[in-house]
Amino acid sequence: MRKLLILMILLSGSICYSQTYIWGKYVCNTDKFQSIELKPDYKFLWHSGFCGLFPGNDTGIFKINADTILLFHNDTTLTPKKFLFITHQIKESNNDFRYWVEGALAEIYKSDTILSPNLIGRLSSYEALLDGSFIKTEEYDNDGKLLFKIKTFNETIIITYYYTSGQIKLISKFYKGKKSGDWYFFDTMGNIFKIETYKRNKIKEKKN
Repeated sequence: MRKLLILMILLSGSICYSQTYIWGKYVCNTDKFQSIELKPDYKFLWHSGFCGLFPGNDTGIFKINADTILLFHNDTTLTPKKFLFITHQIKESNNDFRYWVEGALAEIYKSDTILSPNLIGRLSSYEALLDGSFIKTEEYDNDGKLLFKIKTFNETIIITYYYTSGQIKLISKFYKGKKSGDWYFFDTMGNIFKIETYKRNKIKEKKN
C-alpha cells in the first residue's frame, strides 16, 4: 500500500511538471513551414505555410490529459490530432547535437515509447525520437507573456530570455549543446551589466 501511494505521488508530480511548461510555439524539425502555437487560453494556431499538411492557418481548441494533448480544429472536417508532450529527447542517430531547452510535441503514432499508442494520460518519464517532432522555440507564462525565444543556425542555438515587461534578460549561445561565445546579461532597464564568454561549456572570461 505504501509503495502504491509513493508511486501515485511521483506520477502526479510528472503530470504537473509537464502542464506547467506546455504554453508556447513549436516548429516541426522536419518541415520548418509547420508550427503549432499553444496559448494559455487553450486555443491553438496551426501554421503550415506552403509545404505543410494544411495550407495556411488553422485554429481551434486543445485539451490536456497528463502528457497527451488533443487538438480540435475549428474546421470540423479535419480529424482531431493527438500529440505527446515530451520533456526528454534522445540524440539524433547521425548527430550528437541536442536541444538545450527540453520540451517538444510528437504525434502519438510517430512517437517511440514504451506505452501503447492508444493510451490517454501518458507520463513524461521516457524519451521520443526527434524525427517528426515539433520543437519548442518559444515559451509563454500563464499570462501569455514571452519567457524565451530560440533561434537555430545549423548546430548553433541562440536563446533569448525576457523579463515579464518584455525587456531582454539574457542572450545565451550554445554550439553542439554546449555553452559557447558571449553571453549578455541585461538589467530591467535594458542595460548590459555582465558579459560571460564560454568555450565548450567552460567560462573563459567574465566582464561586469
